Amino acid sequence: MIRRAVTTLVFFLAVGSASIGTAKCAPNTPGTERRILAMAPHLVETLFAVGAGDRVVGVSRYANFPPEAAVLPRVGGYKSILVEAALRLKPELVFALNGDVEGVASLERVGVPVVVSHPKSIRAVLREIERIAERVCAADRGRSLAAELRARMVRIEEKRPAVAPSVFYEVWHDPLTTVGGESFIDDAIDEAGGRNVFAAQSVETLRVSVEAVLRLRPAVIVLSGTPKHVAARRVYWRAWLKETGTRIVSVDDDLIQRPGPRIVEGVAQLQQAIGGGSIR
Repeated sequence: MIRRAVTTLVFFLAVGSASIGTAKCAPNTPGTERRILAMAPHLVETLFAVGAGDRVVGVSRYANFPPEAAVLPRVGGYKSILVEAALRLKPELVFALNGDVEGVASLERVGVPVVVSHPKSIRAVLREIERIAERVCAADRGRSLAAELRARMVRIEEKRPAVAPSVFYEVWHDPLTTVGGESFIDDAIDEAGGRNVFAAQSVETLRVSVEAVLRLRPAVIVLSGTPKHVAARRVYWRAWLKETGTRIVSVDDDLIQRPGPRIVEGVAQLQQAIGGGSIR
């Protein structure tokens, strides 16, 4: 709870300083759009963090941070945009996960510009913060925020263990899903000092069996979700693991599974978890 409060404070300090050094854009040019849709939680968080939150008029399902975003209209999710609901908000610019999201083509056909953002590494996340900030005429703030986060990543990397523990990261339980080598979460595990047991799989996510996980003998299993969910999954895995010595830890999925400004806090949390046990 304390860690979440610290993360929130840092986030709002960043937002509060967003007007400092922000570039000026000519009226009616790209970057000055006043009605923005952000169709993934990490995009919502990024726009607020660079000082463009007051221009966001619609968000995706599960966008719950910062608190101001939680009360905005929901007009879709990761995989689809509710086009009619979106158009009722009169958007001038849309940020989406990728161009394959259902509804993106429809919005583009009626003249709404769409910017996609789907970073696959921590470094790419920080570059995306700068790119998104530049697109909304907040380039200076984007560079400043990214520099702060890069400095923190350096401090995290300095704490990496000499020997990387093998890690199984459970994205979801039914079906059992994890991350492959093409996911930013795989990179987060590496940056935290671990080694993803499914890193050789050239996909972002994949379904696996319990038997496949056990064959790889992970030193650490990482869970995420609500305390109730984590508790139930601990019981489940303990029944399978017996006395193997595998540790089971947990992290905040909102931090580690969203490639936005709070991902660095997620990496720090993951490093602490795989290095010394659950922090929750």
